[in-house]
Amino acid sequence: MSAGHRRLMAELREIALTRSLDDSHAFWRAFAETSIDIDTLEMLELRALLGADERSAAAPSILKLRASEIQQAVTELGLRVLGSDAVRWVARRPLYAEPGARAEEALVARYLNSRANTIFGGSREIQKTLIARAAAG
Repeated sequence: MSAGHRRLMAELREIALTRSLDDSHAFWRAFAETSIDIDTLEMLELRALLGADERSAAAPSILKLRASEIQQAVTELGLRVLGSDAVRWVARRPLYAEPGARAEEALVARYLNSRANTIFGGSREIQKTLIARAAAG
């Protein structure tokens, strides 16, 4: 999960450096905050892989919830990079940049797809309920 987020953040960084952003300071601050969130997600993933959280029934729910929230934050940064180009009509938006295509072409499709991540695999509310039940014992 975190590796995919990092790859997209690297793409966003390259795109952002080629564009003049209206809210450059605010964008880079949000970019840094999201990068830190990805770091913490990676630590949670490593703990789960090492079995450090095997007693915690909430670990999978926490990972799923945080990963989907971070994916939404990353794709929102993508829309900020695109600015008004994000609302321009395009007949076909690939979910991933295809060979020879510009990375920007997939940003809006990824943003729209990330909205579904809080629904499939268990809605945000269900994940929070599972976390609360595990915490309560």
